[in-house]
Amino acid sequence: MKTLFLLRHAKALLYSQNNSDIDRPITGDGKREAEIVGELLLKNKELPKLMISSKALRAITTARIVAQKINYPEKEIVINKNIYKAGSKKLQSIIEEIDNKIDSLMLVGHNPGISDLIEDLTDSIIGFIPTAGLVCLINKSKNWGDKEGKWILKYNYHL
Repeated sequence: MKTLFLLRHAKALLYSQNNSDIDRPITGDGKREAEIVGELLLKNKELPKLMISSKALRAITTARIVAQKINYPEKEIVINKNIYKAGSKKLQSIIEEIDNKIDSLMLVGHNPGISDLIEDLTDSIIGFIPTAGLVCLINKSKNWGDKEGKWILKYNYHL
């Protein structure tokens, strides 16, 4: 069985000092949001075996805070530049490339890609995932690339 955690980055400043979207840091509220997500994962005893984050500062920071909370080694967070501004199809291709020995994956990214991905995988209307929104999907398949396996919404958590 595969478990897929899809996490939208925590609340970020609207603008960075150099007006670069990719360099926008998270806010104080965003830091607390990310901490709460980590606490939720610990409470549920559901921890990803692999964390992959967008290269955007707000996503990387969110991933690092969650990793600290769940005792996941920060140096093992994979930064994937293709997640930034990726749509559902691109995110699906990233997931399909994951080693099948890994049974649980967390992808830290952005809207609208994350929200669209959830709807495409589950064939359900989920709406726009808010900052630090965490969705957990499960699939009985043993293969990340299995197109026949059905993803089921386990939970949709947001503050």
